[in-house]
Amino acid sequence: MKRVNLLLRRIWAFFGKALVNDTAERARARVLAHITGLYGNEVQYGPFKGMLLGEKIWWSKFDVTTKLLGVYEQHIVHFLSEFYLDSTVPFIDIGAADGYYAVGVARRSWAKKVYAFEISEQGRSVLAVNARINNCLADIQINSEAKEEYLAEIISQYHSAFLLIDIEGAEYALLNSSTLELLKDCTMIIELHPRKIENGWSKQQRLMEDATRWFDTEILVRETYTPNLFKELDDFTDEERLMAFSEGRKANGIWLLLQPKA
Repeated sequence: MKRVNLLLRRIWAFFGKALVNDTAERARARVLAHITGLYGNEVQYGPFKGMLLGEKIWWSKFDVTTKLLGVYEQHIVHFLSEFYLDSTVPFIDIGAADGYYAVGVARRSWAKKVYAFEISEQGRSVLAVNARINNCLADIQINSEAKEEYLAEIISQYHSAFLLIDIEGAEYALLNSSTLELLKDCTMIIELHPRKIENGWSKQQRLMEDATRWFDTEILVRETYTPNLFKELDDFTDEERLMAFSEGRKANGIWLLLQPKA
């Protein structure tokens, strides 16, 4: 009996997970097709309303649903929109991917200059296309890797900036004590990825301890999923609506907010 149970668990682990993933992908694809059928590639709600998403997608195609409905990483977009009510400091997007944030900020003319760093050549190409169709390519400086010397050049010119960092675990290497001191007058939001690298939790602890020397720190999380607020989704099942609002994370996302100490 134990051998039979073990065999069944192995069969489920192999086939069951694939079945669940396929069901989720089908649900997300169905909702995405419906939303793009209604609105094409234009964001309908939120601070980035009116922004066009390019047809070529490099990072994640199913994020398009939440982007079109204005709820993709909604807590981050909300913080950005509030921050730029009374500031025009440059926006530095490190790990810019397709340029959702870089283009969104540039298109709204929130920041006096936008710097987008993306190590993928394909990502930079898609970002440039997205900036072009939103008529803001001239306002975005697209770069590859965000090295400390490049950041130093920007800070020497403007003194302060807003940084959004999402680099899949490389944040712990980038934000060493030297870089944190360089950026001590900047506001930053860093998506944390301790599970993606070796000794990630200890490196995260060190980052947070180092940051407290120059910054007030706060952890941000996505607290709510709100698919029922959208009439466009009324004809989908509960499961389909929830899956459509998934951002595909393997664990609950966490972001570190750093604000300069007074």
